[in-house]
Amino acid sequence: MTFIIIEGPTCAGKSTLQAEIAHQIEATTGATPAILHQGQPAERTRRWVLDAYANKIDRWFVASKSQVIADRWAWGEPVYAPIYRPETDVDGFGLLGIAGWRWVELFLMSRGAITVHVTASADTLVKRLRTPGDDHVKTVDDLLSIASRYKDIVPFSPTYVMKI
Repeated sequence: MTFIIIEGPTCAGKSTLQAEIAHQIEATTGATPAILHQGQPAERTRRWVLDAYANKIDRWFVASKSQVIADRWAWGEPVYAPIYRPETDVDGFGLLGIAGWRWVELFLMSRGAITVHVTASADTLVKRLRTPGDDHVKTVDDLLSIASRYKDIVPFSPTYVMKI
């Protein structure tokens, strides 16, 4: 089982990288990887996020035994919660809290997950934001805050392997 997590701000090129990785896996193994996306929480509780970011993967690993690529995972909670759900953010790590986030990262590492941080220059992000696509990020200020928060998360992640 391979679990590749692609993290980064909107407009950085995550979907393009995800598609290329999926293509390469399929071309070399013949297996079509599962594509997962973790959006905002359906329930604003710590129980929900721990289930979504950890237990969900354990169930998936047991059931699928395949290649999995995730467009965002647990990094979204400390990145997006302080900006869009400040009422759920106590310590800068959203509903997970720093201890929960670190636990999820270590859990993912124990399952062999790797995280690739995709980024782009501020000019590129802003230019891409003006094209049709992601409707979640509405302003340039939000996008630049999101990109900055991603950079702040990298030093805390044991699953982080490279920046693209």
